[in-house]
Formats: sequence, structure tokens, C-alpha cells
Amino acid sequence: MGYDTLFGERRLHERKSCALSITIDDYDRHYSGYLLNLSRGGALIEPSSYFKATIGQELTLTIPFATKKGVTMIKGKVTRKRGDGVVIAFLK
Repeated sequence: MGYDTLFGERRLHERKSCALSITIDDYDRHYSGYLLNLSRGGALIEPSSYFKATIGQELTLTIPFATKKGVTMIKGKVTRKRGDGVVIAFLK
């Protein structure tokens, strides 16, 4: 994967579509939502209508494993909003 050109793919990592229930923690409250797609660099989520994302906002996503028990927690930053979705870039 790479950084393509004019109107092409800009992502460094391949995206995988998914439909998982997640928890979004903005360090003040917990919200429910759905993970719509995922890559090594970030995710597209659909949060509940109660969550009001702001660009640059840091948060933690709690994502269940699809094939085994348990969850992973990943810190990220809101980079974009589109329709009902919110684009998250994972922090290192």
C-alpha cells in the first residue's frame, strides 16, 4: 500500500471492513459505537449520536477481538468527520 496521487488512495495501510460494537472513551465519558473499517494506522467509526467529535480530540477505542475472547484498547485522534462517521488516526 502506498500514498497514491491525485484523488487516489492516500492510506499507508490496507483497510479491512468490519462491523463490531466498540466503546469510545473521551476521558470524560464512555460512548457506544460501531467500528466500520480498520487498518494499522486508523479506523472509521460510527459513534452514538451522543458523542460529539471534534477534530484533534484524543480518545481511546475499546475493540473486541473478532475471533477470540478479550479486547484491545487503542489511543487515537479524530482527524475527520464524514456523514455519520468519524475518522480516527491511531497514536503511537
